[in-house]
Amino acid sequence: MRYELSDDEWTAIEPMLPNKPRGVPRANDRRVLNGIFVRNFGILEEYP
Repeated sequence: MRYELSDDEWTAIEPMLPNKPRGVPRANDRRVLNGIFVRNFGILEEYP
């Protein structure tokens, strides 16, 4: 099972992320956070 942030979860998290542009274009924050959750917690959902 793949974990992805729901719209409600994303609405709560998005204001806490930095939004000032820097030298390098930002990656899609939601995609990055979903990847972190899959990497860190995904195996726990598959094998409790």
